[in-house]
Amino acid sequence: MSRQMRICLSGVLGLALLAGPALAGLSIGGKVWYADTENADDPAFLVGPTLSIDLTENLWISGMGLFGTYEFDEGDWEMDQTDAEAVLGYTVSIFDIGVGGRYTLWQVGPDNDELNIFGPMVYLGIGDTFGESPIGWYAAGSYMFKDFGDAEDEDVPGYEHWNAEAGLFLAFERFGATVGYRHKEWIEKDYDRTFSGVAASVSLKL
Repeated sequence: MSRQMRICLSGVLGLALLAGPALAGLSIGGKVWYADTENADDPAFLVGPTLSIDLTENLWISGMGLFGTYEFDEGDWEMDQTDAEAVLGYTVSIFDIGVGGRYTLWQVGPDNDELNIFGPMVYLGIGDTFGESPIGWYAAGSYMFKDFGDAEDEDVPGYEHWNAEAGLFLAFERFGATVGYRHKEWIEKDYDRTFSGVAASVSLKL
């Protein structure tokens, strides 16, 4: 388990223990994304925690962190990826709108050369149940419109990017689960670096 993942898990569990008695809308869980990318030997499992808090009936905060490793050139070198985001959102009918931030860290090769990518994002989601069923559908997307990471220091095009995910969800009183397809793509880069694949999550409301 990577150092970043241990820190993130410790933070999520600590916040859950401290805030649980006071926040009836606190949910914790986990997410997995089996994502493929160009030239990698195989798709990688990106796994990590999720956290959400209902501040009011319509206002909420959510966050997640995903961690995984890609191998290239038949295992000659690796790329560790951290992918995280946090959103302050508001629900109107079946729509969610929000603002927040995204962070990506690439650690490449035997020397763990790092590239930090972070910046503000906007978020839009939609979803509803199938009638009175606990099963429903969802679609969501985010756009990180400015990269304040290492690319800005090097005066090269930033790593602005968008994410989209759609699928089905299952929602009971305290338990929730999703399964869908997630896609991430850079905007300003010449190469066609995308990440896409099946994503699933589970959550429990405390």
